This record gives sequence, C-alpha cells and structure tokens, in this order.
Amino acid sequence: MDSQQPPSQPNISSESHDQPDPVKPAEATRALSGLPASPEPPSATPDIMDAMLDPANLRSALKRVVANAGAPGVDGMTVDQLAAFLTAQWPHVAQQLRHGTYVPAPVRRVDIPKPDGKGTRMLGIPTVLDRFIQQAMHQVLTPLFDPLFSEASFGFRPG
Repeated sequence: MDSQQPPSQPNISSESHDQPDPVKPAEATRALSGLPASPEPPSATPDIMDAMLDPANLRSALKRVVANAGAPGVDGMTVDQLAAFLTAQWPHVAQQLRHGTYVPAPVRRVDIPKPDGKGTRMLGIPTVLDRFIQQAMHQVLTPLFDPLFSEASFGFRPG
C-alpha cells in the first residue's frame, strides 16, 4: 500500500490513471448494474446506509458525478476512470462504509482568482471517489431533511 495514503483507503496505483480510459456517462452507469439489490430494512424506518448503498442510488450518483466532470483530487483519478475503479474496488469501499472505517482522502487545495480580480481564494477539490460517495449520501439525505428547513432558508437547496 502507498505510504502516503491512509491505511483504510483503497490502494490506487499510479498505473491506474496514467493512461485514462474515457468512459461515457451511459457506460459509467453500467459499471454498477451488476450489484445485488439491497435487502429490505427490517423496520418501517429505512436504514440510511442501505438506502445510500442501493444500486439504483449508486448508479444515479455515478451518472451525476461523471456528468459534472471536475478536476481530479489528490489521487489524480479523473471522472472517466471512476467506473473502472468502482468495478474493481467497490466491494472493499462499501465494506469500509458499512463498518464506519472509510476515511475520505485529503482535498487538493487550489488557489483560484476572485471574480473582481483582487486576489485569490482557496478551493478544495475532493477525489472523485469521495465526490461519488458524497453524491450518493446527498441523494438520500436531501429528501429527509429538506422538508424540515424553513421556507425562508435558501442556502444550498434545490431551486
């Protein structure tokens, strides 16, 4: 395992993303199509982790991350390489998520110019794997919490 990565992070060798293999969004969503459906939760209250790890939710999250594109994080992996990585590593990552041992990678810090031209601001760029996990969780949590927000609260909300 690479000594610069946390021990619970999947090993991502440099060979895996030196030569990116572009993946179209439709192809990317097929990468997770072979996952078995999550079992029904035992109670009327759905388990959030089961909902997040549901294959349909994961395919939707993958499609969104690939469509949003974006720069690679500290590991150098691009969105075009995400589907192949998930095909090879998803069981390991999902196990870490279920056991609470998954550790997100550090964000890549980039200075970007301010719109007024007066200085720069720091931007943190997560890895595409972390963006994928964030998107999958966002899709589950937003419908649960958004109805509880005040009608006058507009920050970071749809619409």
